[in-house]
Amino acid sequence: MWNTNDLIVARATAIGFSSRQIVRVAGEGLSRVLLELFDDLCGGLSRSKGPGSLLRVRLSEKSLGSQWGPLELDILYWPGESGPIGAPLAEIQLPHSMPLVDAVVGAICDKGGRIARGGEFTLRAFLAGRLDLVQAESILSVVDSQTPQQLTSALDRMAGGLGARLEQTRSTILDMAGDIEAMIDFSDEHADIALHTELLHRVENILGELQNVSLEFDVR
Repeated sequence: MWNTNDLIVARATAIGFSSRQIVRVAGEGLSRVLLELFDDLCGGLSRSKGPGSLLRVRLSEKSLGSQWGPLELDILYWPGESGPIGAPLAEIQLPHSMPLVDAVVGAICDKGGRIARGGEFTLRAFLAGRLDLVQAESILSVVDSQTPQQLTSALDRMAGGLGARLEQTRSTILDMAGDIEAMIDFSDEHADIALHTELLHRVENILGELQNVSLEFDVR
């Protein structure tokens, strides 16, 4: 089992030309590593908790700055448990330079980090309750989407649309269970017939909704 406290790092943007590249870092010792690699220009890196914020930093001359110069850049930083994975997380925003990206990733690994395994950031978000299982699996569906329909369906699931529908169906089933218990406890022949008919109708609606959800979830 992966240690969810390890300091992990990975490039968060696809390989190819873009105006900027993002390196994502999370785990124990995050603030220490960032302070060793960058000069904090606004005092945000030293915070131990709080909401996420966009911070301005500079490559430290004691580390990467000695080779790359005093380059200024931004870091989107969640120092506490309020972020996307329920633990300290940073997204280092770099100009598009693959050698620089590799240098930042390598420097973090030199200071105790390791390359994140596939899906490891998503796993941490799921374990922290930031994503439900449907949303976590939907991230893979977004990556694997081949058509606009598949992408739209996957994005809806990732946004919680499918999970909300399942939660509503669960609530309906629990309400129905309460009605059945009441029917057993307070039996009345005429009321039982009407309630029985209503329950059958509700069961049919539930089965129809679950079938629709299943068909949408199976879109690839």
